[in-house]
Amino acid sequence: MTLRPAIFAPLGPRRRRACGALLGERSARADDTAATDKREPGARAICRGTKLVQDGNYQQACGKFEQSLRLNVGIGTQFNLADCWEHIGRTASARSLFLGAAASAHAAGQSEREQVAKARADALEPRLLRLVIDVRATDPELIVRRNQVAVTREAWGTATPVDPGSYLIEASAPGKKAWSSRVTVPVTASDAVSVIVPVLEDAAASL
Repeated sequence: MTLRPAIFAPLGPRRRRACGALLGERSARADDTAATDKREPGARAICRGTKLVQDGNYQQACGKFEQSLRLNVGIGTQFNLADCWEHIGRTASARSLFLGAAASAHAAGQSEREQVAKARADALEPRLLRLVIDVRATDPELIVRRNQVAVTREAWGTATPVDPGSYLIEASAPGKKAWSSRVTVPVTASDAVSVIVPVLEDAAASL
């Protein structure tokens, strides 16, 4: 298990006490509550996520960090969500977000944080699972989707990092019969998993 460095700790000592106040711990001092800045909508989510990580409940903690990140994009939250995703096996998502944290740190002039985030992303590279969508269809208006999200033509035929799980691959084009297939990328996959998008049939041929 990889430890998070102190420079990415989501909460300092005072803010940890403030989290205690937000979460109803009697030992927290009332004046510490202001350190969470209640105007920050994601403060409570960060507190709860941190507590869940301390309890070893990464699955639920990730949800809290995701909620916080949707409300306020912070470098520490990016890093800690990436770390959380790594713990639950979402290696592709984790690597992408570590790189995002590195970019944010670079923009903020925080070189140490940038280096740490890049190192974590690089460490995940050998563990990435990959999916290849091999497109044989040649329709000029062809649209290929992975889990309902359009896949760019540049990504066709490329071994793209993905999280383990099931993926619905769909293809459609004007005047053609829609095609779909489901493929599973197992956590144990040692090679890229491939799915072929065939030449689409004419819509009239399916009548």
